[in-house]
Amino acid sequence: MITKPIKIITESHDAIEAALHAVNGRAATHTFRFPSQILDLAEAAERGLINLGIPKVERVGARFVARSGEKLPSAYKYVAIGTRVILLRRSSGWYLEGAEAAQIHPGVAPGATLELTPVQDARAVEVLRRSYRVPEAEAAVRAAAQAELAAAMAAITAARTAAPMAAAPEGAQA
Repeated sequence: MITKPIKIITESHDAIEAALHAVNGRAATHTFRFPSQILDLAEAAERGLINLGIPKVERVGARFVARSGEKLPSAYKYVAIGTRVILLRRSSGWYLEGAEAAQIHPGVAPGATLELTPVQDARAVEVLRRSYRVPEAEAAVRAAAQAELAAAMAAITAARTAAPMAAAPEGAQA
């Protein structure tokens, strides 16, 4: 159990290693055992934020949750022990916020998840929307705008033709 978050940098090697050892105990095969693995996770998390187009100033608060190990064959009879780590992005970089033993079940692939704040999510969606267009939607919007314009022009034309008739005195011919 991690009582105080550990900054994920090369200088924190011993602290990260001690935290992993405390969580894993004797388990070794499917676990995160080396600080270099945690550094790699932090780099992957940062790349994920960069790929989503999230500016550095808005990256604070993102979390990266990763489970160690590989997918066990379905024929594997037992549950394996792995490691689940939680990384938190602060203004000064990534921190190891939590680590715990986790069960790896046969047939289920461990993996990682990048968790965003609502602001980061909105930014990622905004960046994504700039990268594509939907021609059918654009055509529908254009058609609707043209229909509104045609209706407005028809209303103006009808009002102009009706106005001189309303102004003409009774009995006068237009």
